[in-house]
Amino acid sequence: MAASPGMRKLAAAVLASLITVAAAGPAGAQNLHNPKRIPGVGELFVLRANAGELERVRARVFELVLRRPSSVVTAFSDRPARLTREQRLRSFVRSWSSLGFRADPPNAALSIAGAPNARDVLVLEISRPRLGTGGRTLRFRAQPLAGEPKGRLRRFAKRSDRVGERTFGPASLFVDPSEQEVVADFGFTGLPGGSLAVVDLSNALVDMSADATAPLNVHSNGPADALVAYNTLVAAPGGTGPVDMDIALTMSMQAGATRLEGDLTLPAGAPASVPLGPGTVVPLSGGDFSVPLP
Repeated sequence: MAASPGMRKLAAAVLASLITVAAAGPAGAQNLHNPKRIPGVGELFVLRANAGELERVRARVFELVLRRPSSVVTAFSDRPARLTREQRLRSFVRSWSSLGFRADPPNAALSIAGAPNARDVLVLEISRPRLGTGGRTLRFRAQPLAGEPKGRLRRFAKRSDRVGERTFGPASLFVDPSEQEVVADFGFTGLPGGSLAVVDLSNALVDMSADATAPLNVHSNGPADALVAYNTLVAAPGGTGPVDMDIALTMSMQAGATRLEGDLTLPAGAPASVPLGPGTVVPLSGGDFSVPLP
């Protein structure tokens, strides 16, 4: 059932109040007040090097060698907020698997400074990073990307050039984390009118950008609304009687993730669940949860 304008204003006011009273509110409110960064989700990593080369290993397989790479990797984040952070190159290489890159190799754009327009941008899938002694070289296995780049590399789509063996000077490597889009259905039964149910996700984020997929699909048997802010979902039933709600939430997660994790705050006596496919439903109660992805 669609919510009335008054109910939508109430839900918005509830979400705003959770942000402003984070210290006294449920766990989800604390993350709204200070949204959690999920490693590898919503970030673009930038590595710089003084020189390098692309060496053919076999057909459509290359070795990308970055020489005298910068010792620092910069990460630009657009979710949950526009932030910039830095980490040591060695730390970035060591975190390759934990970022999901081993399970799903990321796409990258190599932008070569001062090169002719027809030879200044290469779009690749990279894997198997190896940092040389003293950090003087960084090597990747690289393959030409099939199709046009998407995500944060879309701006390189019209500039990408044919991939082949070459030697180059100063360059920047833009690494786009491999994310997966997941839809989870949260079911709430008998939520009292005027109460709140809060889901605080710990390993997923909702893309709040203007061109993102609509993150919420809400069904209820009474007046109700739901709002989401990055990693917190608020279900707000209205009226005076109990309301059943089903909320399909579209989220971004790290590539290779197999479980959805978080914390759930529920009114007393109002159970919740997450369907995992035909005939399979996982019941949830208040507190921490970890459920396999469908």
